[in-house]
Amino acid sequence: MLFDIVCAFVIAGTLVLFVWLLRGMLLMPLVRGKHTKITVVVKVQGFEPCLEQTISGLNWLSSNGTLPGNVVIVDDGMDTETRTVAEHLARQKSGVCFQRKDVPLWEKNEEQQNYREP
Repeated sequence: MLFDIVCAFVIAGTLVLFVWLLRGMLLMPLVRGKHTKITVVVKVQGFEPCLEQTISGLNWLSSNGTLPGNVVIVDDGMDTETRTVAEHLARQKSGVCFQRKDVPLWEKNEEQQNYREP
């Protein structure tokens, strides 16, 4: 009886490990060239209640090596509350930068202090 229970746990653990490995194969890391930088640009307009979840998801992909790059949040007419959230995310998360609407894209500004060089 005890042997059957132990075997069931071993089989279940093996199945869980197999599914975990299969999931990892589906999320193959993005291969980057030696002289290539990857930047994800997120343009936000108006009120965006899911901005924090979007940036957290992209940051998670970056931190586990699936998406080796930076995230730039571009103010494309976002409201005050969303802008505050975006600025907070840029200060708190490594590799996340905030680009103000009045600064041309790719012009370095003080909000881009978290920009990671490969």
